[in-house]
Amino acid sequence: MNEDLPPADVAPAPEDAPVYASFARRFFASLLDGVIVSVAGSFAGGALGIIMAILGIHSIDPAFAALNLFFQLISLLVSIGYFVYFTGSSGQTLGKMALGIKVIKIETGEAPGYISAFLREAIGKILSSIIFCLGYFWMIWDEKKQTWHDKIAGTIVVRI
Repeated sequence: MNEDLPPADVAPAPEDAPVYASFARRFFASLLDGVIVSVAGSFAGGALGIIMAILGIHSIDPAFAALNLFFQLISLLVSIGYFVYFTGSSGQTLGKMALGIKVIKIETGEAPGYISAFLREAIGKILSSIIFCLGYFWMIWDEKKQTWHDKIAGTIVVRI
């Protein structure tokens, strides 16, 4: 009997079957992206401090609240823009590049594009976070290791 052949009841894996990214790899890529976005936010906070010092605005002034809100909104938009731009254009943020993983559309195997990236990164991740982050942990039980935000956008995360 030839021992190189798989048992008859086990189908061989296709040559081009994707290798799904592990929970740990995705977690550390997200952690790295969080550091990158936080550093950018720190620069925005520093800019806010400089502007307040130049204008003579103190934290008890009503202008402080308005300026702070403005910078918080800018910071949020930059953060969303980072994730949507990189995920939509190449399927990889800087963290995903460093960890060797990529977001792709299930149907095409290509980068998701900006609309799917927005659905995944802005809307889907909020939904994944709502109930004790269950949407993130869902990949542990899912056949394709999809989170809720992957399912919403029709994406998977693969190793490259």
